[in-house]
Amino acid sequence: MESGKILSLIAAISLLLSTGDASSAAYASDSSLKDKTAAELVDEMTVGYNIGNSLESYLSWGGTGQIMPPSIYETAWGNPVITENMILKMKETGINTIRIPVTWYQKMNADNVIDTAWLERVKEVVDYVVNNDMYCIINAHHDTNSGWLKASSQNYTDNNAKFSEMWTQIADYFNDYDEHLIFEGYNEILDENGHWSYPSDDAIDTANRYNQLFVDTVRKTGGNNSSRCLVVNTYAAGVSDKILSGFVLPSDTANNRLIAEVHAYTPYPFCFADFPSVTEYDEETVVSMIDNLKEHLIDKGIPVVIGEWGCVDKGNTAQCSSYVDLYTKLASTYGIKCLTWDSGGDFKFFDRKNLSWTAPDQISIMLSNYGIEWNDKDGLISAAAQIPGDADNNSTINIADAAALQNFLLSSSTTGETDINRDGKVDIADICYLKKFLLDCVYYTESQKWIANEDDISVDLTGAVIAATAAPSEEPLSFDYKGLKLESGKTYTLKFIYQSQPDCDFGVSITDGINAVMTQKLSATFDESSCTYKFTAPENAENLVCHFEIFPQKEETDLILQDFAIY
Repeated sequence: MESGKILSLIAAISLLLSTGDASSAAYASDSSLKDKTAAELVDEMTVGYNIGNSLESYLSWGGTGQIMPPSIYETAWGNPVITENMILKMKETGINTIRIPVTWYQKMNADNVIDTAWLERVKEVVDYVVNNDMYCIINAHHDTNSGWLKASSQNYTDNNAKFSEMWTQIADYFNDYDEHLIFEGYNEILDENGHWSYPSDDAIDTANRYNQLFVDTVRKTGGNNSSRCLVVNTYAAGVSDKILSGFVLPSDTANNRLIAEVHAYTPYPFCFADFPSVTEYDEETVVSMIDNLKEHLIDKGIPVVIGEWGCVDKGNTAQCSSYVDLYTKLASTYGIKCLTWDSGGDFKFFDRKNLSWTAPDQISIMLSNYGIEWNDKDGLISAAAQIPGDADNNSTINIADAAALQNFLLSSSTTGETDINRDGKVDIADICYLKKFLLDCVYYTESQKWIANEDDISVDLTGAVIAATAAPSEEPLSFDYKGLKLESGKTYTLKFIYQSQPDCDFGVSITDGINAVMTQKLSATFDESSCTYKFTAPENAENLVCHFEIFPQKEETDLILQDFAIY
């Protein structure tokens, strides 16, 4: 085993160290913005960007109940954790507005109380933005549509108290922030049947009622929230005549502090990969959409942001650039600001791991149409930003990084995410663990090395294994990680981190394909667990397999194995 080589640190370590010590900076309020109207604030926005499929991701088995650590949700859909260096790259380019979609319901208990660790993680990402003098929008994202908020009068009756309780907690938690932080009440609220078009009058009326409740709830928390600019969406964030005609701007105790938001992937077949043969767009469709926004909103004095938009490149790069040019040129004419959607998947314009633009021409066009000069330096914020664990930003990982962590611990407050050894506290022991990792620990998360022996086991892009079964079984679900290279006769420690819901038995062994050299079985609990076992590598230890088994004890069992280490 090559000493000192780190393939992947656990999410708890990378969340702290990949951002250096910048996250420790205290938030400083800029009171000079308090007197700006919504129109003046939108005017100060340049180009906006969505960091999608991160803090709004949710788990397939989830609901209220047992709550996972924040990094489990944040990386569940294949993206890395958000770092300050991502934000700095966007600011360097000329972008000054970041929309951070957030889903809350899986982080709320049965009493509708939001998990403190989740609030702290959202705050950390918000601070990355506002501490760099950029505007930040946070919302309730998949609480709508896929979640519990629906545009129906019955849903409003059932859930208005929960909605108010949720936004009261969020507003209270962020009350000290100035106007750099903007709240958006909900994302794309749909009726009970999931209709995107031709909603009923009841659906539109309920969307308006939820908007009014959102504004009233935030204002009641007082302080900076009494005048904070807020964003309210149309039904489904739609742009049709019926939807825009039915939209009602909420009444507000603060004057001119509301912004209307829509989402416009227009024309839809051109924008989405679901229609691979549609590689050209109709200009008149774009012109008509922008004109609708002008007629129904701009002409009534309501400032507008297009909170999501963009197009997938299907090999039609020139058409995509032409589309971006027309779209943003028309929007900028009426002062409408556009926030590009980036999911890290089909809609991927920014490589979050390499901190580089994948569609620089489109970004340059957007900026130019809003009077901003493209400022890409064809490089990274720093090479160190690429290396999880490089705490002192010198492009190498060595004992100095442990010292940097020590300085961080001594000078700054910390959260559970920095509890490297998972003992419930952050102290000198965590520094010792980091030193151990640096010296001789190899973490295994490469997704291509997993072999799933069951259809209901999957491996996501981060290398995490997700196993699910609908019923108890005498035969275990099993999955292997192949290709371990160890030194025969040497004693190693196996360490892994997993979450299970509900209880199950979880077994692990190291095998050469014939003999299991170390076998342990434990009962998984709802709590995050860290398990460590020692074993001696057998002869012919060049191609060993780490074999995992799940013995479901109850129906609807799920288990997530984040990663494992051998040292």
